[in-house]
Formats: sequence, structure tokens, C-alpha cells
Amino acid sequence: MFHKPSPSPFLSGLESDKSSATFVVPKSTRNPLFEETSDRAIRTAHRRKWTLVAAVGLCLGVAVGFYVYHRTQQAAARSLTVNYLAIDALFNDEQTKFQETLKAAGDGADFTTQPDHSGSAQKFAEFARANPDDPLAWQAALRASSLFIEAKKPKDAQELLELVSRKTLRNNVAQARLRRTLAGIHADSGNFDKALAELDFAIKLPDNPVLDETKLLRAQVLYLSGKKEEAGTALRELAAAPAVSNDVSGKSVSTEASLWLGFWGL
Repeated sequence: MFHKPSPSPFLSGLESDKSSATFVVPKSTRNPLFEETSDRAIRTAHRRKWTLVAAVGLCLGVAVGFYVYHRTQQAAARSLTVNYLAIDALFNDEQTKFQETLKAAGDGADFTTQPDHSGSAQKFAEFARANPDDPLAWQAALRASSLFIEAKKPKDAQELLELVSRKTLRNNVAQARLRRTLAGIHADSGNFDKALAELDFAIKLPDNPVLDETKLLRAQVLYLSGKKEEAGTALRELAAAPAVSNDVSGKSVSTEASLWLGFWGL
């Protein structure tokens, strides 16, 4: 009787390992929905990562840009201040030279003369024209215009003040001083209507730091234009007001108004 030989234990182990090593999950057992969801999650994660990177980069870019802009503005402001102070130093030098000239002249000094501020006046005017939007330029314009008026150059002063006044319509403090100075120029030239228009504009401004001085000038212009009754009424109102506001001479406006009332016999 013949018996069929049984497989060798060694060979059966190899066949078992081979079958387990080459085991493939049939396509029918895969889950397409799971794989699609996984891919979508991966893409979403990548998208969020790059969105975050872009957002961080944008924030850094804005921060750097703001820092550079701030430093640039600071540098520009420092440059303007240095230029203004240089002109102010020139003005002081002109004043010092004038005083030294009077001192050297001794008893023969002519005290009716004025310092020659033509150099600093021109520099202040150029500074104001070059930087009309900066508060330092407004101050320079006022100083230049005052020097031009002293030098009998009212047209130069008027042109400069009108230029700056158009740039400072939202600044009540600057407008008050500019309009008051313009009114004085118009009054000196005999154009009283324009002078009164400038003063009326300035008086209506909120937070006018020279309100009483402006009202005093308006009363003076009214008198010069022949409106003596209106001038007297305005001066009496100022004379009756408390002596709080002071002009550049140190006299109270109420005292000044009383003096003009007596001088003009009003």
C-alpha cells in the first residue's frame, strides 16, 4: 500500500510565510469615502498652514512698514526743527550785530533805526513756503510777515500769510493769528472792508487765543473807517470787561480800550 507523502514541516512554514507576505486587501474591501475625507482633511490642513504663514508675514510686513514710516517721520521732523532753529539763530545774530553797532556808536547812536533782518526774514519765508502743512512753517510765516511789515514790505507779508492761511483752515489757533495780522496789513493800506472781514472771521473762531486783542483791533479799524459810534460801543464793552487777556506789550485789553476811548473822545 502506498501512502502519499505529507509535506515537510519546513516547506509548509515557508509557504505560510509567503502567503502572509503577499497578502493584498482586495479593492472591494477599501472605503472610498474614508480616503476622500482624509485627502480633504490633508488639503485643508495645508491650506490653513499657508494661510497662517501669509497672515503672520503680512503682520510682520505691516509692522516693519509702520516702524520705517515712523522713523522717517521722526527724521523729517528733526530736520525741520534743526532748519528752523538755524534761521532763528541767524535772526539772533542780526539782533546782536545791531546792538553792537549801537554800542560802538556811543552817544552818536541812532536809536530810530531798526535791525536789518532781511536775511532771516527771507529764510523764514522760504521755510514757510516749502513746508506749508507743518506748524513750524506757520510760526515761520508769522515771524517773516512781522519782519516784512517792519521793513515796509506789506505785499510780501500779505502773500505769505494768505498762502499759509489757506493751508491752516482746520487750525483755529493759527487762523486767529494769521487773520489778525492780515487785517492789520489791510487796515494799513486803507482797505478797511477787507480788514473788518478778516477780523469778523477771526472773532467767530472757537478757542481763539487772542480774542480780546482781535476785538480791540476791530474797534480801532471801525474808528479809522469812519464808524465812530460802533467803535465807541466796542471799546466800552472791552473797557468794562475784566482785565484778564494781555497783549504783547503787557497792557490789559481793557486798559488799552479805555485809553483809546479817552484819546478819541468817545
